[in-house]
Order: sequence, then C-alpha cells, then structure tokens
Amino acid sequence: LTSDGELQAGWHILSTSAHLTVNFSNSIGGADLAHSSIKYDINLYNDGLQEAKNVHVTIQTIATNNSDKPAILEAVPSNIASPVNIASWQSLNFGIEWEFDAGSLSKIELVQLIEQTTITVTYQTDDGTVITDTYPKNN
Repeated sequence: LTSDGELQAGWHILSTSAHLTVNFSNSIGGADLAHSSIKYDINLYNDGLQEAKNVHVTIQTIATNNSDKPAILEAVPSNIASPVNIASWQSLNFGIEWEFDAGSLSKIELVQLIEQTTITVTYQTDDGTVITDTYPKNN
C-alpha cells in the first residue's frame, strides 16, 4: 500500500472468485518480410480462489493474409483439449503462430501492425459470470 492506503501500481486485491493474470510475448520471424511468421506465447495464471472455467484465448489482428480483417484467430492451450479449466494457483500456456506476407511493408510498419494486435481472454467463474478481458490494457 502507498502512504495514502491505496494499492500500489501493478497490485490488486486477491479475488475470492477466479481471476486470470495474463502475460504474453510475441515474435516475428521468417526468411524475409514476404515470408513472415508471427508467434504469440500467452501465459494465464489463476490467482483467484476458484477455478476459471471454459477458458478461451483469441487474437484479433490485421497482420494476416486473410481477406477479412481484422482476423480472429484462436490460440490453443499446451497439451490440453478444449474446453480448458484452470484451477486456483495454476497456470497454463497458450500459443498461436501464423504466416503473414508483409513484403509490401517496412519493418516499422510491420511492428506497428503487431502493436495493434489484441488478445481477448474469456472465462467463466463458479457462479456463471462470464469475464472477458482484452490485452494489452490501455493505460
């Protein structure tokens, strides 16, 4: 707590229901911009006291070869079938990778497209409440 009794930045009160903390990283690879590969690694940690049920992770991006933009792509959990439940104090990794022809873009333009990509995490609490959070959070 701060001297005023407020929570410090980056801290939150322990939730008695399910609460997922999300950390992610992304990378761009490939032989050249025309053969780019975009990869997201997403870690979900349930720091609540109840199980997070029916967890889904999607990526919304315009950095895609799909004609429909933005494209919505589903990330898959590591070694687990859907639907996914994450027990209290447990974590699970999700991942997704796709190809993108960025041959007509500069590296800076490609990075800007990646920065516009969002991750949506949806899950259900024990009482049936559906929680949806989008990352990165706008501060």
